[in-house]
Amino acid sequence: MAEKSSYNGRRSYVRSSGVRHGRKRNALNIYAMIITAIIAALGALLSVNVFFNLSVTGLKINGSTLYEPEQIQSVAGLAPGQNLIRLNTDYIASRLEQTLVYIDDVKVEKDYPDNLVITITEATENAQIEQDGVYYTSSTSGKLLEVGQTERNEDLVLVVGYELKNTIAGASAESEDSQKTEALEEIFEQLKALEFEGIEQIDITDRTDIVLEYDGRIEIELGSSVDLDVKLSYIQAVIETGLPESYEGTLRYNGIDSGISAIPKEAEVTTATTTTVDSEADGLTDDESTADTYSEYDSSYYLDSEDTYTEDYTYSTDDYTYSTDDYTYTTDDYGNTTW
Repeated sequence: MAEKSSYNGRRSYVRSSGVRHGRKRNALNIYAMIITAIIAALGALLSVNVFFNLSVTGLKINGSTLYEPEQIQSVAGLAPGQNLIRLNTDYIASRLEQTLVYIDDVKVEKDYPDNLVITITEATENAQIEQDGVYYTSSTSGKLLEVGQTERNEDLVLVVGYELKNTIAGASAESEDSQKTEALEEIFEQLKALEFEGIEQIDITDRTDIVLEYDGRIEIELGSSVDLDVKLSYIQAVIETGLPESYEGTLRYNGIDSGISAIPKEAEVTTATTTTVDSEADGLTDDESTADTYSEYDSSYYLDSEDTYTEDYTYSTDDYTYSTDDYTYTTDDYGNTTW
């Protein structure tokens, strides 16, 4: 019994010693964690108060030609000594874009330890939108740059029939009709992609009957905004390879199957032709007559008269065909051409 008691005593002593060592280790771990937390806190405190502060020469501005560095710095609310960690770069970019209307895009980057880099993309004037007798200049990104102008800038495309939703500088140049906004954006995108230059006016009063003016001498009837890429590329090819530089008139897109009709300016004037109708059928005397008007439509002519019977009227044309390397087109007696 004594030996057993001695064994139990030793076991109890070993167990008590292990517990004490475990507690000591736990205490050391806690102390280490506390010290680490204190060091981290001190490091963070130093970082936001002592280190990583914007230096006097640390602000770098790239891409700006319209605004002075001092103006950009003031609008952004920046000053030497500000801590980079605390700066909100998204807020700075948004503030610059909203305040300085001729800035289209801003990228703000922190360059530790003490530099801040601002990269600016300036707005490019793209069009003048006419509304209520005044003009609104918009950028290629669709932002209003100048509002309420009384003078026309001939270097910019004129947009009519658009009805701006907002007329405040810096606002998005959206139409009250969202489909017109989409159509105008696509027109400019396709013109840029095709490098189609010379368009001076876009009339989008009726978005199902969009009309462009080219070089002050050709009116282009596009119809709706459907298949704009096909329509514009086809019309561009006709202008550049199928028409003389002196051509004045209208180009009308009839459809993929019907092609494009060219109506010279002189042929746009209504042509009246007199014909004698059947006196018994119409109740007129033999020497009474009526005028028939020919209107170009889908590459063909039709009679437009209530008093003329087509079966009693005949006319002939002497059509002839021209060929180019890529296009074939037909011209009739009235001077109208269909590709």
